Amino acid sequence: MSHLNILKKDIPPCIPVRPAVSDYLAATKRRRNAYSQKGYAQRLYCFADWADGLQVALEWIDAGVVDQFLDHLVTTHTPKKKGATQLSSATLSGFCTAIKSFLLWASHDRAIYGDFVEERTVRGIVRPKIAFIIIESFSPEQIRALLVACDDEENERQVARAKAIIHLLLGTGIRCQECCRLTLSDVRTQDENPSVLVRSGKGNKDRKIPLGPITLRKIQYYISTYRANQPGSAPLFTNREGKEALTVAGVEQLMQRLGQKASITGVRCSPHSLRHTFACTCIKRKMSIYALSKLLGHSSVTMTERYCRALGADFDALAEMVQGQLR
Repeated sequence: MSHLNILKKDIPPCIPVRPAVSDYLAATKRRRNAYSQKGYAQRLYCFADWADGLQVALEWIDAGVVDQFLDHLVTTHTPKKKGATQLSSATLSGFCTAIKSFLLWASHDRAIYGDFVEERTVRGIVRPKIAFIIIESFSPEQIRALLVACDDEENERQVARAKAIIHLLLGTGIRCQECCRLTLSDVRTQDENPSVLVRSGKGNKDRKIPLGPITLRKIQYYISTYRANQPGSAPLFTNREGKEALTVAGVEQLMQRLGQKASITGVRCSPHSLRHTFACTCIKRKMSIYALSKLLGHSSVTMTERYCRALGADFDALAEMVQGQLR
């Protein structure tokens, strides 16, 4: 049965989706950082190309249409995650979130699109439930092995950079993208209470995170030895040539390289695993889930609670504490 038969429409399409998506991205670009904007654009243009290819008009989009699009993704897209056989529920939920955000904006647009999209229809679109998957964190022994593996980097600057990155991600829990965007002025090593300032994090929110003594020492050594006499606007971490800011892909490649050298098994060697390990360590040390949520830059404690679940066997013991914090 064709898509148009399923929709049971007797009139030709009126508003194509792709131009509306372009208007949405332009109108809302200040709500999110460049990284999030890129992600929204990729998801929404993928949806728009599918809809326009089938001549699905903007005013026809409802829960059924979105479900068909998600089915299309599952059958036609290959997951990037190593070992995965199909797109994860988190990926599908991300697409659904972007589409709902776009349609909700359209329903409120008084100039054009509000006449074609109803808010109650948008509210009827349900995001796929995200499957719960335990993500293992690094053990202290594995962290030490990663740090030892740093000594095999190609030169002294690369060694110092690798160790500083691991300590910073492990000691602050910041996201990889946030780490790559840090400038020298964002690292306050000389303050009475040393900290790192994350500017325009997820949700375009700034936050300040304290630096522990070991992390502070590694960062100070790296800056004084290899980033001295640079302007405050210069990136904290640079690429191999030392000319441009280190990218997320560069950090991911570094972690994969170190993981192989350290013979790490059972844990995905990625920057996110260091963030996850930071969260697990804080929870084990009885940190308030609200305080941890602020450090991680989460919009709510719901996301922070998911990190607690990754403690596996320790989760039952922690669940009571978490529930107490949420009351």
